Amino acid sequence: MCVFLISLGGNVAHGEVKNRVPVTKERTRQKLNYFKNMMTKGVAVQRIARGQSEAAKAALRAIMKLYSGAFAAFAAGDFVSANHQMNEAIRRISKASRTLDYKKSHAALLKKNFTERRASVEALLKAYDRVSKEKKQGNKSLVQSRQIKGYIDKADAFISNGKVDSGTKELEKAYTLVSALTAQLRQGETLVRVLHFETPKDEYLYELDRNDSLISVLQMVVEEKKPNPAYRAKIKELKIKAHDIRKKAAMLAKEGAYHDAMLAVEDSTRNLIRAVRMAGLFIPG
Repeated sequence: MCVFLISLGGNVAHGEVKNRVPVTKERTRQKLNYFKNMMTKGVAVQRIARGQSEAAKAALRAIMKLYSGAFAAFAAGDFVSANHQMNEAIRRISKASRTLDYKKSHAALLKKNFTERRASVEALLKAYDRVSKEKKQGNKSLVQSRQIKGYIDKADAFISNGKVDSGTKELEKAYTLVSALTAQLRQGETLVRVLHFETPKDEYLYELDRNDSLISVLQMVVEEKKPNPAYRAKIKELKIKAHDIRKKAAMLAKEGAYHDAMLAVEDSTRNLIRAVRMAGLFIPG
């Protein structure tokens, strides 16, 4: 029985693969037959061949070149070169296969995260629609609800076409908007109960989170609605004012004056709401 010891890594100078058994014509022939079977029927090579990315195609081209080179070297009697090219091809097969496996598992994880995030957005949207009706927000809330659904539909379309990154970006727009809108509807209450903060710090942190959401909404609305240039200067002015007030809030919080810090953040938020409305999206508050 002939045993092939093929190194797929290790510390070998100049990328040369060390053969641990003597290189002979007969051993090389048998190894070549094994190599041919791997190239024509091997699962790893077939997986690489099915890869749609340019990286997978380039890897397969390089492997096939080594495959041809190994046979040519054997025919010319250069068994050392034939062995080297076979070993190098097998190393590349292993590397390309691992890369594809990683990308496949990573894509599956991104899709799982998308599905979970989508469920959260749907739940928030249902809550927003319910509370909007309770608070008699009228047609404006219907328009906003349709806009959020539009982001979700666009995200679903990207996912259906395998564009997970683009789908995730659209879903984040929906999440950011519905989160900000529901926060603005609260007026001192959550969707299900009156808010009771244990400490002034907790209330400050809550308002800070709401302020963050509105900063994201403002950026999104300006990018998408492209407001009239006449309003852009005022929007920028309001954004800067909100930022400056928030900096003062942070200083107050650092000194432990959380109640005053919370009031300052609320003032910052009011400027952001004005900026968002001026940019083209009405939000309550």
